[in-house]
Amino acid sequence: MSLRGRLTLWQIILAVGVLLGFAFVSYRLLTKGLGYEVDQTLRERATHVSDALRMTPNLGLEEVLAPTDEFASPGIYVQVLAPDGQVAAHSSNLGQQRLQIPTSVLERVLSGRAFYATDAVEGQPVRLYYQPVVRSGAVVGAVQVGQSLTGQQATLRRLQTIYLIGILGALVVGGTASWVLSGVGLRPVAQVARTAYRVAQSGDLKERLTFPERQDEIGRLSTSFNRMLERLEATFEAQRRFVADTAHELRTPLATILGNVDLQLRYGQAGSNGDTVLMTIRREAERTSRLVAGLLLLAQADAGQKLELRPVELDEVLLETYEEARGVSGSIHVALGACDAATVLGDRDRLKQMLLNVIDNAIKHTQPGGRVTLSLTCEGGSAAVEVIDTGEGIPADDLPRIFERFYRVKNSLLEKKHGAGLGLAIVRWIVEAHGGRIIVDSAVGKGTTFTIWLPVQPPVPDKRPA
Repeated sequence: MSLRGRLTLWQIILAVGVLLGFAFVSYRLLTKGLGYEVDQTLRERATHVSDALRMTPNLGLEEVLAPTDEFASPGIYVQVLAPDGQVAAHSSNLGQQRLQIPTSVLERVLSGRAFYATDAVEGQPVRLYYQPVVRSGAVVGAVQVGQSLTGQQATLRRLQTIYLIGILGALVVGGTASWVLSGVGLRPVAQVARTAYRVAQSGDLKERLTFPERQDEIGRLSTSFNRMLERLEATFEAQRRFVADTAHELRTPLATILGNVDLQLRYGQAGSNGDTVLMTIRREAERTSRLVAGLLLLAQADAGQKLELRPVELDEVLLETYEEARGVSGSIHVALGACDAATVLGDRDRLKQMLLNVIDNAIKHTQPGGRVTLSLTCEGGSAAVEVIDTGEGIPADDLPRIFERFYRVKNSLLEKKHGAGLGLAIVRWIVEAHGGRIIVDSAVGKGTTFTIWLPVQPPVPDKRPA
């Protein structure tokens, strides 16, 4: 059964329960109320007759015909009985009929007890009330008052019919309304289901839900579904681009290696040419090794690998990196600016790799004769590492994407130098794994500044005695 059908069924069941409960309670209350009114009326009439007989002690029971008629009314019958059970007087609306009284009931009344009973008179239910007639402290007779329950039962049967028709009508109207309203309310959910099915069948992640802006649960569901599709599309696109870029990056060095190997096999090693071929193979193999190592590191990052963090003297790591960068910078001048002492909680090897990647990126984007400056300062519980170059700069359109894997700025020096495009992606992961952040400020033709903020580890107080 569909969700719409289940909702409608549950609402119908709930409505039936509520209506039946209301009908049962109201019917019971009305039945008791009508019965109480009949009993009160019978008791009042019997009391009036008994009081009239008690206040006129000189009259016999057979002389109270007039008072009996006075207290009778249509539908209410009054009968006065002698101790032997003979009818001494009765109301005229009884005609030739008499209210029967069993001997056991008469004895019970003559014992001084008043009570109610229900009996049938000519097939019709009659409510009866018996009350003794007392004179001078002695029971001298009994008053029997009755009222037909036919009218009351007819009223209750009509009420039952009204309840039945009303409940059935309410179920038909409520069920139809529930079915329609459930369909309207679940229409966006059905649209989500259809869209998900189409995406699953076609694999087209560009499809989106179209719906009016709404701030309820359905609106949030639709918005979340569209965002999920966007993330899935971005993930699959990144995966596709990752595979394509990896294949491209690996194809070039492998082709070079294979070409030089074929050359060696065909012509053999010949002096300096042979050395050149071997150097080319070595260089391309090292490049491939670096690429594979970068891919492995990023794969470990994607798998949620955590770094083992220990207190690290960041200024010492920066000085080591500075010395290594000077040895490979060639005609580009690498300078050291401020270098404050700073201790951070981190992985020393990864921090050094982070700095080498940023510096290497700056050197590759700087023309010969340019300048790259390193500095380390501490501000408000954070250490700020700056790498400033005077290179070509990064266009504003490319800035948001420079940390993506395999992304390279078009027509840049790095692209001409066949960079893999993994360095800055690794830098971002290392920075975030240390709880830091990285900011890039660049202007085309003027240079670029990378600023890395890392939380500083508070110094441990010296507890040795002075």
